[in-house]
Amino acid sequence: MRGILLFLALSSAVLAAQCYTNVTKVTVPVIGVSIGPTGEERGVVGKLEVTVAYPGEGNVYVSSEPLTQVDTQGVARIAVIVASVLAHKDWTQYDFFFKFITPSTIVGGPSAGVAMTVAAYAALTNQQPKPDVAGTGTVGPDGVVGPVGGIYAKMVAAAKAGYKIFVIPKGEEITTKRVVETVSTPFGFVQDVRVVQVNVTEEGAKLGIKVVPVPTVYDALGLWVPSPPRVEPLENIELPEAVRQIMYKWRESYLSEYEKYSRAAGYSFQARALLARASELARMSEAAEDPYQSVNYAFTAAILAEEAYWYDRVAAEGFKVLIDLSNQAENAIRNANITIMNSIAYDVNKLDALITAASRALKSYYYYNKALNSTSINDIINYLVFAKYYARAALTWLDIAEVEPKGPAVAPDRFKRNALAIYSAAGGVLAYYLALASQTVSLPTPELAVAAGMYKEANNMPFIYRMAAGLYLSAITAYTLHLNYNISPDIMIEKVMRALHYNAGLASSLGLQLYVAAVYYHAAASSTGEEAFLFAELASMHYLLLSQLA
Repeated sequence: MRGILLFLALSSAVLAAQCYTNVTKVTVPVIGVSIGPTGEERGVVGKLEVTVAYPGEGNVYVSSEPLTQVDTQGVARIAVIVASVLAHKDWTQYDFFFKFITPSTIVGGPSAGVAMTVAAYAALTNQQPKPDVAGTGTVGPDGVVGPVGGIYAKMVAAAKAGYKIFVIPKGEEITTKRVVETVSTPFGFVQDVRVVQVNVTEEGAKLGIKVVPVPTVYDALGLWVPSPPRVEPLENIELPEAVRQIMYKWRESYLSEYEKYSRAAGYSFQARALLARASELARMSEAAEDPYQSVNYAFTAAILAEEAYWYDRVAAEGFKVLIDLSNQAENAIRNANITIMNSIAYDVNKLDALITAASRALKSYYYYNKALNSTSINDIINYLVFAKYYARAALTWLDIAEVEPKGPAVAPDRFKRNALAIYSAAGGVLAYYLALASQTVSLPTPELAVAAGMYKEANNMPFIYRMAAGLYLSAITAYTLHLNYNISPDIMIEKVMRALHYNAGLASSLGLQLYVAAVYYHAAASSTGEEAFLFAELASMHYLLLSQLA
């Protein structure tokens, strides 16, 4: 209670001190879930009041009656950024006040993301959301509507409250509900909770409510507000020939490294096994049609060949040779960091490549520190070689910045504030996922551990690194959350691809030419599973978030 009173006091002080010329307030329903005394899920209908005030300073305030959890603050920032770019507004010029009023004991988790985004967009565009629509779902930094729990109970609560349309995340049409049954036993009657599958669209129709699965916030806004954003999806995303030529040069460079180390290694059993796999990848690189896939194969072939080389050297000369490898990795990381910082340009097009270079540098930091904390020789060699090559990759991505045309300038402070918002929000969603996973048997993907490690490395680093870490972690967490809710890979990729095409159209309408985003798109189109989702998410987030800076 003290926290709420403090928030209200601070908010009142801000409102009193700030002289706003325009204040818009909207209200949307929020549907939560509580667990009854016998274990059944109960939908809870509350409301969210959002006030947007201009001119502001980009402050985002969140309160609730009675309580709110920490991750809600990160969700609010993502909602603000996504809503602002779709409304063609600079969120740092406004102040946002989110107030939850709900019978729930605690408001938490990102499931109110759709409602928060809709409300912020409506307020920014001076409209009132349609009164007969409610919904649930997370919203990522690219506008994809992600999965949530308690869909059936929420739908029932919305129907009983009189709403006619209920928006849910695409992929959750078949969900579960808890059924409480009274069972007779030799010791008397006991209540048992059974989980059964239901088709929420069919069940909704029986209750007089239309359940609409949506893949993106664009689709949600189309149902929920009178005047949704008018964005023409860009279906034909071309990869400039200059970028293709750069990537083919990368491939030849990595294949040259592969050949060099292949000739110098192969004496030990471990080295021969690594070289066999490297040889296979080198052939795949030559045959791959997509340039990014071709580079990836060559990149991995070079890594495996150099690992083979160091295995042989350790076998012949002893562990002392790893000092040389460690020094090489450390020098490569230092050089990458210096080059990135000397290349910083607050040009929206060129930030496309700089963010990607920073993400590779973060991976090199992550693997280098993993090596320092390892005791296994195999791991030390593997991590140090990875660190060396990711530092090198960071430099190669800067090549694309050289051919990207000059774009709109962005004020350094505005970029920093967006970077910090994305970074903070990603950490909140990761915390939510880890709390969710601890209650289930689901396990995080190996790539999530890397993304979380990169996120940790970026703490207190320059803002270009925080933006990179936030985007990468957001993409991986989105994937693992979808897995946790058993969303099929085809639906996952369909959703993110739809958002990608909308966001590419948005960026194009603003005159942006984001070549790295185009590279990721083509890589996604030629991939499957986790790789396809990750590439598409990165492309989509680049398009939307850099549009916010244009």
